[in-house]
Amino acid sequence: RILILCPKSVISVWCEQIATWQPSWRVLALDRGSVARRAQHVASWQGAVILNYEAAWRGQMAGAILSQQWDVVIIDESHKIKAVSGRASRFVAMIPAAHKLALSGTPIPQGPLDWWAQFRFLAPGLLGRSYVAFKHRYTTPCRWGQHDGVEVAKGGALSPYRYVDLDHLTQALAPYVAPALRIEEMDRNGLDMQIVCDTPIMFGYGYDASAAATWAPRMN
Repeated sequence: RILILCPKSVISVWCEQIATWQPSWRVLALDRGSVARRAQHVASWQGAVILNYEAAWRGQMAGAILSQQWDVVIIDESHKIKAVSGRASRFVAMIPAAHKLALSGTPIPQGPLDWWAQFRFLAPGLLGRSYVAFKHRYTTPCRWGQHDGVEVAKGGALSPYRYVDLDHLTQALAPYVAPALRIEEMDRNGLDMQIVCDTPIMFGYGYDASAAATWAPRMN
């Protein structure tokens, strides 16, 4: 049983790609109807369920998803869950699954702190259980003009910070983050199209080279 969470706009794309590469799969695309009605189909469906993030955490749907033991959970455009306190972000972290996969072309659009919520889903505890502690580990206060980011301090004042010790973060994430080959490349090279994940893996493709050089783990 496979659960695919993605923006609503790409549900049809997932259906097309599965039909092309895995035509034997039974696919349930839940992009129409009320959340309550769509939730009724989840418990009994054997195959792939495709659902948008905003429907997943609501009411009966949330209960239906959390009551299942999924073989694989895939989150597409995983940077959509980078907001630590966001409802979708907190919900996907609770979904039980034997294997997990995250896909994103821009996994850290605002900087390396974006990793934490995504890895709360992929590998809970890898980056610590506290986002505050994670942020303190990899940032330090600094002067304006030397900053990489800004946080709202007590009283509403803006406080600049810069990143520190990103090599350590890179090493921690390296076993879990890999660039994805285009489907055409995989086919041309005769690679097996079946994905088997014994550990959580994040695939990212096509993110900005300068951002990758600064923030993203370097792959050998």
